[in-house]
Amino acid sequence: MLAVVRAPRVGGQSTEVGRRWRLALGALASVAVALPVAGCGGAAKATKAAPLSYDTLVGAGGALVRTGDLGGARQLFQRAIARNPHSPVAYYELGVVYERERKTYLAAVQYSRALQVDRAYVPALYNEAGIVARNNRPLAIYYYRAAIHLQPDLPTAYLRVGLLEWAGKRTRTQALRDLAHAVKLDPALRAAIPAAVRARLPRKTA
Repeated sequence: MLAVVRAPRVGGQSTEVGRRWRLALGALASVAVALPVAGCGGAAKATKAAPLSYDTLVGAGGALVRTGDLGGARQLFQRAIARNPHSPVAYYELGVVYERERKTYLAAVQYSRALQVDRAYVPALYNEAGIVARNNRPLAIYYYRAAIHLQPDLPTAYLRVGLLEWAGKRTRTQALRDLAHAVKLDPALRAAIPAAVRARLPRKTA
């Protein structure tokens, strides 16, 4: 028996329990464990479902994100955080939901909470950098640098930090190095670099 997960409400109206919701619940059904039914005098006792684990809640929330049900995903990630507040994953995933809903401040709060739990959690560092880059370029560069230090083969981090460095006259030499490395790791990123900047990259990566 599957533990009950109520359909979320979005904008005050109940979401349609259709194909997307059933697909997401399938992720729960695959791992949910139900206690056996015990007979007593010919009548079966009510089946009691075991509590859903942290990993199950996070996985099911991710399934809902992929189907576009952000409200349902938000509920599951919040439940996951309540079950285990010492893992950064659900905080990060909740931040992704808020960011998709264009609730940037709430997203930044969740990324910060993920980093409070694990300062080396690269996805939160990367997404936090993307948010603060709008108003605080030096801090964004710091976050991207931290992500690169932990994961040196992250090409988009080199791209993002390089573009931020190019915006400052004193850091343009470093910007060209970082952008060149981004293209070396992923040649497809060359198209994301403005033509005037791309023309100044080393010939092997331009």
